[in-house]
Amino acid sequence: MRKAVITGVLLLLPLLITFWLVKWIILFITEPFMGFAEEILKNTMPGHVQPWLPILSFSLPIVVLVALFFFTCFLGMLGHTYFLRYPINLIQRLFSKTPFIRRMYHLFADLFKNTLGPASKKALENPVIVPFPHKGGRYILGFLTSKKPISAQGKNLFSVMIPTAPHPIAGYVLLFAKEDLCSVDISTEDAIRFSVSLGTLIKENKWRIKKRAE
Repeated sequence: MRKAVITGVLLLLPLLITFWLVKWIILFITEPFMGFAEEILKNTMPGHVQPWLPILSFSLPIVVLVALFFFTCFLGMLGHTYFLRYPINLIQRLFSKTPFIRRMYHLFADLFKNTLGPASKKALENPVIVPFPHKGGRYILGFLTSKKPISAQGKNLFSVMIPTAPHPIAGYVLLFAKEDLCSVDISTEDAIRFSVSLGTLIKENKWRIKKRAE
C-alpha cells in the first residue's frame, strides 16, 4: 500500500505542480484585463445564454490570453512602421527623462531585453562546474551567463548563475576566474533536471569535464 501511494504521488505531483504554474501564469497575465472582458461578455451575450455565463467566465482567461497574443503580434508588426514607432520612441524618451520612473523603466527594459531578446538565446546554454563556496574539492553546477569577462584587479571574471535546488528559479550570480570554469558535456535540460531532482536524475554517471579555453 505504501509503495502504491508513493508511486501515485510521484505520478500526480508533477502534473499538479505544472497545472498550478500554468494557471498562475495565465491569471497573472490576464488579471488586468479580466474586468473589461467580463463587462464585454455581459453586455454582448444574448438573454438565453446568460445562465451559461459562469461557465464562460471560467474559460474567459484563456480567451483573453489568446486575444493578447494576437494583439501583441499585431503590435509587433506595427512597431516596425513609422506610424507606431514615433509615439513609442516619444514615450520612451519621456520615461527616460522622468525622475524615479526612469530608473524603473531602464531596469525593466534591460531585464526584458537580456532575457527575451536575441542575445538571451544562448544565455543558459553553457553548463559549467565551478568550486563552491570556495576551492577545496567541493563543486557546484551552474550556467555561464556571458562570455564577455569583467575586468577587476587585473583579472578577467566571468558571471555564472548558480541555481538553488530544488527550485532553480532563484539563485546566485557569482564571478569566477577563467581557470575556475570547467565545461561539462550535458545539455541545459539535463542540468536543470539534475538541480530540480536534487541530483537523483542523471542521464550519464560519467561527465566529461574540461577546462574552458575561452
